[in-house]
Amino acid sequence: MQTDHLPDDPLRAQWMHEAVSLGRKGMTEDGGGPFGAVVVCDGAIVGRGHNQVTTLLDPHAHAEVLEIREACQSLGRFDLRGCE
Repeated sequence: MQTDHLPDDPLRAQWMHEAVSLGRKGMTEDGGGPFGAVVVCDGAIVGRGHNQVTTLLDPHAHAEVLEIREACQSLGRFDLRGCE
């Protein structure tokens, strides 16, 4: 995943806003920390996640894991090369 971009690009700002919104959702629904994440491929969000460790009683249900799982399902592959 690339990290060398600043969120001054309108699309990147939109993606970051979505991740922040997901983090807020995790705080209210799960009582967990403010963690949200998205995977973007070809300019579109293909995976979203927020912490659900408490809700799902799953120590692996972190935002980053859930968004990667959803992205793989959305794309029909496990290789996320070219995604951010």
